[in-house]
Amino acid sequence: MRIRFAVLFLALFIYACSSTKNAPIATTSKGLSPKQATIVNYGMSYLNTPYEYAGKGPSSFDCSGFTSFVFHKVGYKLPSSSRGQASEYPKVRKRQLAVGDLVFFEGRRRNGRVGHVGIVTEVKKDGSFDFVHASVRKGVTISSSSDDYYAKRYLKAGRVLQHKDLAYNIRSNTNRATSQPEVITYIVKKGDSLYKIARKHNCTLSELREWNPGVKTLIRVGDKLQIYTHP
Repeated sequence: MRIRFAVLFLALFIYACSSTKNAPIATTSKGLSPKQATIVNYGMSYLNTPYEYAGKGPSSFDCSGFTSFVFHKVGYKLPSSSRGQASEYPKVRKRQLAVGDLVFFEGRRRNGRVGHVGIVTEVKKDGSFDFVHASVRKGVTISSSSDDYYAKRYLKAGRVLQHKDLAYNIRSNTNRATSQPEVITYIVKKGDSLYKIARKHNCTLSELREWNPGVKTLIRVGDKLQIYTHP
């Protein structure tokens, strides 16, 4: 009788442990665009997946392999390295961060070079943010920019998503929520190119063309471009 009870208890214990491990992970979509919500929820569905150098998923990831894997879900093909991703997309000011932006950090050596990348999952009122990433020690996990390790190593952020795929709930460091983008008219100057203008205004070439349907590749001095920005 005791043996049967022990076997039954062990079976229930194993079932409980496996159920906890495979329990659904809490996800979020409040205030996000469909693509932002997909990125966050898909990324979080891989929490605790182990880290492996050059891992591209789904059974293991390194940091850039994880970001590439997640963004592929919404139709974007990212460069394979964190440095490649850092140089590919327009820089975003920290006070204009949005969910889904890439955030770049130095590696453990702190040599001023990009060595790590994650995806913003939440922007806080105080200007800090949470991000999901593949950590060497913890695997896929969520960390805060206010953690001492990452606060000292933060370098910059980049935006992959196009303007139309963002929800306009970006918060600035002044704790003011921006509900709608501002539209400015930019007059092309000597030496300008679409690439330079895009980088200057933290947008992509695709967005510039989307906002200005008549614009092709060549622009002329005096041309007027409509650009959407956040105050």
